[in-house]
Amino acid sequence: MAIVGTRNLLYNGKVLSENQDIIEGKVDFRGLTEKFLRNWKTYGKLLGINIINLILEKYNDEGTRLILVSSDQKPLQRNNPDYRIDQDTKFAAEILKRLIKDVYANVEIEIWTQKVSVADPNQQMEWFFSQIRRVRDHNIGQVSIVAVDAGGTAQQKTAMKLALEFLMPPKSYQVYGILRQKDFSSKLQLQPPVEYRSVIALEQIRQLVSIDQYDAASTLFEQIKSKEPRKDLVVALLEHGHFRKKRQLGYARKALKKAMIAGLTKSQANLLAFDRQGNYSVQWAKILTEEDFYDLSEQLNITFRSFDLSDWDGFVLGLAQFIELYSLKVVRRNLGYDFLDYSRRKEEVERFLDSIKSSKRLEGSKLYYEALEYVNSSKNIEILKILALLHSSYTHSKISKNSNYIDFLRNKYVHEGIPVTEPRLKRIKDLIPALDKLRELFGLKEIYPYGNLINIINEYL
Repeated sequence: MAIVGTRNLLYNGKVLSENQDIIEGKVDFRGLTEKFLRNWKTYGKLLGINIINLILEKYNDEGTRLILVSSDQKPLQRNNPDYRIDQDTKFAAEILKRLIKDVYANVEIEIWTQKVSVADPNQQMEWFFSQIRRVRDHNIGQVSIVAVDAGGTAQQKTAMKLALEFLMPPKSYQVYGILRQKDFSSKLQLQPPVEYRSVIALEQIRQLVSIDQYDAASTLFEQIKSKEPRKDLVVALLEHGHFRKKRQLGYARKALKKAMIAGLTKSQANLLAFDRQGNYSVQWAKILTEEDFYDLSEQLNITFRSFDLSDWDGFVLGLAQFIELYSLKVVRRNLGYDFLDYSRRKEEVERFLDSIKSSKRLEGSKLYYEALEYVNSSKNIEILKILALLHSSYTHSKISKNSNYIDFLRNKYVHEGIPVTEPRLKRIKDLIPALDKLRELFGLKEIYPYGNLINIINEYL
């Protein structure tokens, strides 16, 4: 079994995805391999196998079956930035199948094509567990799986290895890694299995929790929870983290109550409480309800957490959402226009524009900024100064396409699939001072509730 990656094909003896003879600019691996497949007579003789051939040199007897795992993700959608299809390996797997058949005639080849996101650990875990369980159950006592770390994303590799370790008897599977030599050649290296699966699971759970992947951690915990003395408490805490990160705060509160019933102490619950994350002062009360204030504090905590994890995409999306939510909540409380009510949004916008006798047809963030300027409060004025450093619609700058703003990075990511990188963020010169000022104004501590949650979960594992 091998996950097909962008390094598994050679072109004129060089790794295709790095070959400057054929690559120009941004690599559209999916499109390139589709072109090769459609024009096989022209390109077939120029292509070769990389890395996967190492395992086939070792295992190629009659009856050997090679499973190639390829990706064919859902198309990029306007409001769903989770899918990137330009690196999909659907056509690369078909090319490898042809090339392998020419060299290893004894080997039967099967392609498993993933339709799920290659970057989502939850979907990868579910997919690999389902597929490997099917192979195991259809070949009881008669199958041995050899997996090779040939390519794919980190999420794919982790899910494949965990599924093998959990589902296959210890003597029925092996995993080979690829060791890069000093001369840049590759060599197979057998990876020793860990004896106790619960040890593996606990360590993986801790790692997943440390990067806020609570749903994936919960999936693993299901495998071993019968051995855990505080299983109900851990399950509830993982649920709390999952719902809280997704800002489904009603469900998060219910999960926290379940955790308290299962044994979470009052002092620990206080470290996670929603109404203790921030300082709701008299000044804030002039422009925000208490509920809205803590909701915005929660959004900031999620945003800061993404920054700490170097999740730049999540950080930009979170900060853009905070700016929008702040604007809409303050306008609703102070001016009475509820742009958050999507069933009445058009009517509310028209009502606002009529009230200010505006001939401009404003929409989106431009509209929110225009409305916010009518809220005469010292707190709001302070926030507006910060937002002017971060968002192009909140500044009087005449530059309409300045890339040094959060909204530019957000739109590039959501609408064009261009990921946010640290160098791009650094172009926003006042970003860190602005974040520090937001943290100060909302009274948020350096240690966020997510840090407290991780510590508490680890204490009970």
